This record gives sequence, C-alpha cells and structure tokens, in this order.
Amino acid sequence: MKIRIWLIKSGNCLPFKLIIKKIVILPDHKLEAWNSWYDEKKRCDPNFERDFQEAISRSKTEQESIDESTPAVSRGATKSSIQNLEVVKLDGSGSSSKNPCTICLEEFVMGSQATKLPCSHMFHGDCIVKWLKEDHLCPYCRFSLPMD
Repeated sequence: MKIRIWLIKSGNCLPFKLIIKKIVILPDHKLEAWNSWYDEKKRCDPNFERDFQEAISRSKTEQESIDESTPAVSRGATKSSIQNLEVVKLDGSGSSSKNPCTICLEEFVMGSQATKLPCSHMFHGDCIVKWLKEDHLCPYCRFSLPMD
C-alpha cells in the first residue's frame, strides 16, 4: 500500500512517500503446512497460482473498504447463515479433503466433518464459526455471507 503525505511547514510543502508493509511471522511447522497446501493446490489446479496471485493483489472494492471500517461487532455473519452452513463428512475424495484448514493450518482428519461455505471452501467447524462471528467474508476468497 502506498500513501502520499504532504508535510506543510511554514507555508512550504515537502512531499514524501510512506510505504506500509505487512509482515507475518509463522512458526516453521505452520509455514511448512501452508507451503504444502499451496504446492498441492498448484499441482491439482493449473489456474490456482494465477487466481491466487490475482486475488491477493486486487484492490478492495468500495464495499470491502467500508466493511473493514465498520466496527468488528457489526461485521459478523448472521446467526442463521452460520447455522445453515453445510457440514460434510471427509471421505478422502476430492482435493479439499487433502489440504489443511486455511484458518488454523491443521490437516483435516479423514472420516471427520468439515464445514462448507456456499463458495465451496471447507474449514474445521469451530474455526469457521469463530471466524464468521467476527467477519462475514470467506477467509479464502472473500465470498460475502449476510451480515448482522
């Protein structure tokens, strides 16, 4: 993100650039899990890397910017939309069951249940419920669920 700021001192303007960078520090095991997930997605879907880069580099829409400026209490998904999420049993078929939950980065256990959003992304039930109580957007693709 680049922001231009003008310093005004005694009638003179001094232009300068301020660059804000976000640094995320992960423990090695979580980084390895994320890298494995990313590599598996690239292997299974030839368009994944392009789509992923496009998704993380695209500018936020005006609505997403407004959503972020809204206090966190009012950004959660509605209780009914959370309660109506599809719960699926993981049987080992499909690439989603082979990848970790993108919220906690823990592997799914075959035979266990996962919660599926309308955009088809799957997460551990507890992880996505906690997430959606705070934010109505899918943590992976920003699909919007109804807000309170």
